Amino acid sequence: MIKSSRPDAATGKPTTKSPSLVQQDHAALSTLKQTRGNKSSNASANDQHINSIFRWEGMIHSRPLIRPLNDLRSSLSKTYPFTVHSAHPGFSDCLCTRMPNPTQFLPVYCANAWRLFSRTIMKRLLFSLLAFSTLSAQDGFKPLFNGKDLTGWNGNPELWKVENGEIVGTTTGPEQLKYNQFLIWRGGVLKNFELRVKVKQKGNNTGIQYRSREFPETGKWSVGGYQCDIHSAAPNNAMVYREKWGGILVQNGQSVVIDPEGKKWLVAEREPVSVDIEEWHEYTVIAQGNHLVHKIDGQRTIDLLDFGAKTQLLEGLLAFQLHRGPAMVVQIKDVMLKELPEAPVPAFDKNLIANAKPVEKPDAKSKGKGKAKANSKTEAAAAPIKASSEWKWLWSDSPDAKSAARLKKEFGLGEATVKEAMLRVSCDNGAAVFLNGERVLTNPDWQRPTQANVTKALRSGKNELRAEATNKGSAAGFLAVLTLKLADGSERVIFTDASWSAAAPGTEEWKTAKVVNTYSNKPYGEIFDRSRQKETKPTSDEVIAPKDIKTLPGFKVEMLHKVSKESEGSWVGLTVDDRGRLLATDQYGGLFRVTPPPVGSGDKAQVEKLSAEINGAHGLLYAFDSLYALVNEKPNVAGLYRLRDTKGTGQFDEKTLLREIKGQGEHGNHSITLSPDGKSLYIACGNGTAQPPIEHTRGSRPFADDQVVPRTSKGAEFSDTEPQAFTCKVSPD
Repeated sequence: MIKSSRPDAATGKPTTKSPSLVQQDHAALSTLKQTRGNKSSNASANDQHINSIFRWEGMIHSRPLIRPLNDLRSSLSKTYPFTVHSAHPGFSDCLCTRMPNPTQFLPVYCANAWRLFSRTIMKRLLFSLLAFSTLSAQDGFKPLFNGKDLTGWNGNPELWKVENGEIVGTTTGPEQLKYNQFLIWRGGVLKNFELRVKVKQKGNNTGIQYRSREFPETGKWSVGGYQCDIHSAAPNNAMVYREKWGGILVQNGQSVVIDPEGKKWLVAEREPVSVDIEEWHEYTVIAQGNHLVHKIDGQRTIDLLDFGAKTQLLEGLLAFQLHRGPAMVVQIKDVMLKELPEAPVPAFDKNLIANAKPVEKPDAKSKGKGKAKANSKTEAAAAPIKASSEWKWLWSDSPDAKSAARLKKEFGLGEATVKEAMLRVSCDNGAAVFLNGERVLTNPDWQRPTQANVTKALRSGKNELRAEATNKGSAAGFLAVLTLKLADGSERVIFTDASWSAAAPGTEEWKTAKVVNTYSNKPYGEIFDRSRQKETKPTSDEVIAPKDIKTLPGFKVEMLHKVSKESEGSWVGLTVDDRGRLLATDQYGGLFRVTPPPVGSGDKAQVEKLSAEINGAHGLLYAFDSLYALVNEKPNVAGLYRLRDTKGTGQFDEKTLLREIKGQGEHGNHSITLSPDGKSLYIACGNGTAQPPIEHTRGSRPFADDQVVPRTSKGAEFSDTEPQAFTCKVSPD
């Protein structure tokens, strides 16, 4: 080894280099001097580039610099043009070249400042470099997963397993988990470290939990603390989310400082790092003192200095998340950890936020997953609700979503107390809306928006608002506005915009939702303005009083049950079973059974939801020891079904599709009745229904359109030149 004549700036000791590196440094200096002495126009251009380096170096010589690894030894000799990126005073300034692959960066430290003299030549350039090598065991990284089993990890064995050398976490749907669960590393407490993990996931979202603690009061394997979120929406992917309390701290594309009072300051913004989370990507978490950095495939997503008295976490557990809600699969491999030296937390310096802007109000603790900016009006505390051009009509751009679509939005409440949550929805042509897996609202017609109080369905931390929407041709769109009145007197408004996700019916392939229209624009207009809405008939919340129903002499009317939109939906069909009980169908949901009390007793009717695997039926008939259902709404196969109780349990355990009949919406499959002779069924279908093969008809064929002027539009989705509405006689089997 050869000792440098220049002492190291950090230690004061002579630095050492291998002969090959020293020789290349001398060669680089020699080439540089020759280049500086060249009087050609090219030399002038190079002078300009090098002067830029030296001016910046004179300012930031004591701070970390970043240069490409593959250019570490040759950049000076080739005189590449340099660019300086400075996030903000107090953050790492970056010096990098315009290289073909600018992502191959390694940190290096300049032990001595560059010196610049006059215009022509540089007389002295002495420096030493300390470069971090690539990931290896010699660098202090150690594997936390052996690739064979979950030794050292602890989690719900029903959710986690090892398969093909990968950790695999799986959930089956909204009803499986009551809270988010985690796979916890039991190898110790993490303080200062660098973690690298390769992850891909499908459905819902997951996260890397760190500096966290367990919450046994919530349940087993419940964890809260810092989280590197893994989410399909770019602004939320590799952001910092504080699970259990605090909500979003910083999003992908932001550098943020949290002051001691907990106020967040945005000191720099850049384009979020965008990737497909269903493919393998390496996520990096660096935590040293109160400084946090997240990366995806080596590209920085966030930079956070956390001085917050209530947000700052300096040590804790490491864990991987399975999120409650829609079904999901997460795959994890190559879990590598490197412990870093102790890093004392410096005192807060107001100069860090001298040129910054507030992210949001100090008491707003939201997790607006999917919003583009941290100060987006979508999630931030705002003035009282009023119509806004930021409200968007949404749909899925999937080719399989012409007649139905799934839409969802995730948001966080942190520790905020919600006094009231009102949800308003309009969907062309209809939708069932779920909050945290519980159906809270059904909107059957876009011209009659539906409103519901959904306060009881909210929970602390993460929430998911999801819609199963349908369309029966032509325009399609879904609009929702959720207004939250908080205990501190402020309001938050969550509404449909480009931050939502969408998927085709029956799939979990969530992508960014497509904006199809803006609130107040034609054809929908200001649909939430009551003065512009169609006159509506009484809803389930405004039912007609029994005394106002006119009957024949000798009859008395009793109200047996008032249907709740929030929990029971919109009942569109009734039939009576062989024991005198009522069977009801929700237009967008399942089946219910009502057992009436004795006449005149004044007792309440017993209402139960049946477990039959069928929903979206418009017509019901109980006959021939079977329940017949005419199903109309996707994602089911539309047609005539027969349900039977084969085990005597009171539940319909057998489901048979007797005939597929392609119809949907208000003009689709409708009702069933028993034939006069009691041996057959009659079904009635609207003009949005394609006629199935018919064995016999009393009408003449071919049908005549009988139009004086030819049709200018085919109208409903299944319309053609033949009449579409029809009634058929069907055998019981």
